[in-house]
Amino acid sequence: MIRVFIWIFKHLIYTIICYLIFSFYKTSIYLKYKLLFFLMENITDKENTDNQLSNIKETVVEINVLEELKDKNHNISDGLKNKFEHVSDELKNKFEHVSDELRNNFENISDELSASDNYKLHSDFRRNNVLNARSDEDSPENHSTSSASRNHNNWSEKNTKTVKKWKDKVAQISFVSQAVLEKYKKILSRYQIASLIISSIAALLSTSSLSIEENRYPRISLTLKIILAFLTTSSAISSGIVKIFKYDEIVENLAKYIESIDNFYGAVSSALILNSKLREDAIEFIKRENKNFQTLMMNGPNIDPSDYEMAMSKYQKSFENPKYYRQKQKYGNTTDEMDIV
Repeated sequence: MIRVFIWIFKHLIYTIICYLIFSFYKTSIYLKYKLLFFLMENITDKENTDNQLSNIKETVVEINVLEELKDKNHNISDGLKNKFEHVSDELKNKFEHVSDELRNNFENISDELSASDNYKLHSDFRRNNVLNARSDEDSPENHSTSSASRNHNNWSEKNTKTVKKWKDKVAQISFVSQAVLEKYKKILSRYQIASLIISSIAALLSTSSLSIEENRYPRISLTLKIILAFLTTSSAISSGIVKIFKYDEIVENLAKYIESIDNFYGAVSSALILNSKLREDAIEFIKRENKNFQTLMMNGPNIDPSDYEMAMSKYQKSFENPKYYRQKQKYGNTTDEMDIV
């Protein structure tokens, strides 16, 4: 009976060791790629710093050139100012002389006009005013103003387009965040399942070791202690990897961010789907929701560039195949206006 138990125990240990070797191999590959991305980011930051220094040097040179041009322009402007003042004085004297002559001539002509001529002038003036008023009413500017006044609750084409842009942008962000969230959920679940299996096996072996006499079977007892130590260490490493890379925090932050995005998306979609007569004032709506939109854009979680590229590739494929990702169906509904009942 003991031999059968030892044989089963050996095969169980071999299976556990193979699973752990496979898990640590995958973890080592992931850590290598993570280190490679970190080194690439540092190299990119260094190149950006060099570019910024060169841009600063060019800016300093441009500032010096602008200061020289400013001094030259100041000297030129002083000379032009003196010439302009001299010419303006001459023109002022000539204009005063001519204006006196015209005023005298106009007074002489006005005295010679008869009452009939005065009446004719007044009637022509009134007729011209009526024609000008009609032409102003038929002008394109007045037509555009009247058409704009027909917009219900300030929901013009421009305001509607702004809200639709918000809706499309938020839908894209939610799609990307959901794709990244599912990736890290799988990673977190993998480590949690491994830790649970290892802890369960360790507890089972610890219970079995109590029934084995250490003096009678010293080798079996020593083997069990070594295996228990190995399993306990493996469980601690699995839990430590989750805490070091903060997989649980990433999943929690992404879930909260997606919830905020869904709330904003629901508010915008419900406004667009209503008829313009049933909506609230567009200006008040845009002012209020603009703060929420800016908050979502500024407080988004940090996403690794590789994860962002992966999510964007899925987003592009979703246009070709709507069933590629279930989130596309959620945000693929139409927003036609509802008729007034």
